[in-house]
Amino acid sequence: MCRRLQLLSVVIGILAVLALLVMTGGCAQSAAPSPTPAASVSKTSTPVISSSSPALPTSSAAPPAPAPTTSQPPPPVASQPAASPKPPAPGSSAPAAGGAQPPPAAGGSAPPPAAGAGPAPSDGAAPAPLPAMSGKLLVTSSVVKENGILPDLYNCNGLTASTPIVPKSLPLSWTGAPAATKSFVVLITHVRGGGDEGIFFVVYNIPGTATGLPAGIADNTVDPKIGMVGNNDKLATSYSPPCGGGTGTFKYTVIVYAVSKTLDGLKDPTAADAAAVRDAMTGSILDAGALNFNVVLP
Repeated sequence: MCRRLQLLSVVIGILAVLALLVMTGGCAQSAAPSPTPAASVSKTSTPVISSSSPALPTSSAAPPAPAPTTSQPPPPVASQPAASPKPPAPGSSAPAAGGAQPPPAAGGSAPPPAAGAGPAPSDGAAPAPLPAMSGKLLVTSSVVKENGILPDLYNCNGLTASTPIVPKSLPLSWTGAPAATKSFVVLITHVRGGGDEGIFFVVYNIPGTATGLPAGIADNTVDPKIGMVGNNDKLATSYSPPCGGGTGTFKYTVIVYAVSKTLDGLKDPTAADAAAVRDAMTGSILDAGALNFNVVLP
């Protein structure tokens, strides 16, 4: 009987311990929070802002545009062209700004001198006074080219040689005269360094059908097939051979005028100097051409 009581007491103790354990486990389970899935944490959790991150704007306005990073190159800046120098006025001989010389003609180089061209004039003479020329009336000579040297047979050099050469007028040819030409006038001029003009040959009333003058026209010529020889600056109705003062290179110009009339008012060749001929041609010049040549005096 006593043993049964002891066993019963042990069983009751064991059951009490188990009941206590059950009660303790249930309280712990109700106190612990239910676990939250990782996916829901990532959706609802607020990101952590580090102390180095810029503060978020508190206003509802749009945030300012981010500054460009240093890795991006700045936008190119259009370079302004340098201001070009103001061109000189027409007819001015002033050089370009900075003393630069004007550029050469198109093609990159200056035109070559004409065949047979001689040295530049040394007397500092100005160009001969020329009328307006269209470029169609071309003047040439079989004995000298443009800017060439006139042979001694046609200048004064031969007069000082041991065997004197009597100079004669040079042959001339021209083409491209206007169809309305009634007569031609030929002048040979030279503008000296002092500015005065020398006149070496005056021939007027050359027929409008003529295409040139022969060499060696005689003094005092009055010939309907050739024309009339007027007064040169030595007061002679003849060809005065070019003969510059002193030594060096001297430039002369042959001017051929195409005239719309004959100069009938100049019947006396001894009074028909260059000034009178030019006055008589006023308002009647259709075109003109020129040939330049040099005389070299030793």
